[in-house]
Amino acid sequence: MPLYDRIVTVDVGPPGGTGFRVERLRVEFEVKKNPTKKLNTASIKIYNLAPTTRGKIKQSSDIAILRAGYAQDTGLQLLAKGSITRVLHEKRSPDFVTHLDLSDGAL
Repeated sequence: MPLYDRIVTVDVGPPGGTGFRVERLRVEFEVKKNPTKKLNTASIKIYNLAPTTRGKIKQSSDIAILRAGYAQDTGLQLLAKGSITRVLHEKRSPDFVTHLDLSDGAL
């Protein structure tokens, strides 16, 4: 399968509440699934969120859901869902990078 036409979405918001979806932006991620009783974790970097959107992300009171797939497929696959344990907004000229760390056992 070609490595183009990839789609990534990140939904962020309070559990059971109204949040927002990030799509059509550059997103990098790493998901670590743990076969033991340790928590699964994910690290997500989102590039160039609007300042108002960056301000909506709250640490430890929000959850994030990461999905990815290909444009020609019918649906995106759930890769990670968890509580946000750390938020960091970094100016990496010319970009702003929002770092989210997730833990799935903290829901």
